[in-house]
Amino acid sequence: MNYFECDVPSGDGRCSDNSCPCPEVIIPRGTGYLYIEQSLVYFRHQHPTLESARRAMQQEHERQRANPGGGVTGFYRLGPILVCEQGAKLRTIDLEVAAADAKHWWKTGQVPLRATPRAGTVQKEPIAKATPEAAPTTNAHHSPTVQKKPIAKAPSVKKKWWQFWR
Repeated sequence: MNYFECDVPSGDGRCSDNSCPCPEVIIPRGTGYLYIEQSLVYFRHQHPTLESARRAMQQEHERQRANPGGGVTGFYRLGPILVCEQGAKLRTIDLEVAAADAKHWWKTGQVPLRATPRAGTVQKEPIAKATPEAAPTTNAHHSPTVQKKPIAKAPSVKKKWWQFWR
């Protein structure tokens, strides 16, 4: 598994999920859940060290300041989102994997170079390198978008009654 560097707080952490209803609940050191977005994986694949990611972010900000009429810009996070249990459940991520990722991050400052899997999904091989078919591109507003390669249709699986809304 490949990893990328990320800052670790010196003390306890706080839930940093903007979509979580908790008011920045304190997360004791060594606990919590990491949510790793796919767009972060693409960005950090290109910039695995914290220094190179910060340098790339600074260059982007300087480029935007030099071209103020360039439109609204997207924001890249340099690291994953530390969330409480409530936030992790709201995002429907795999709690076991997200907790193990958080524990590893607290100890080493290293984050897996793959997106956090959803609850109930089978974890496949981690993303070792970005492919041209799935590389991020930038639209006119500089927000990351992903060009996806067509995927073959999976065999039909009988759904449970609670899965029909998906």
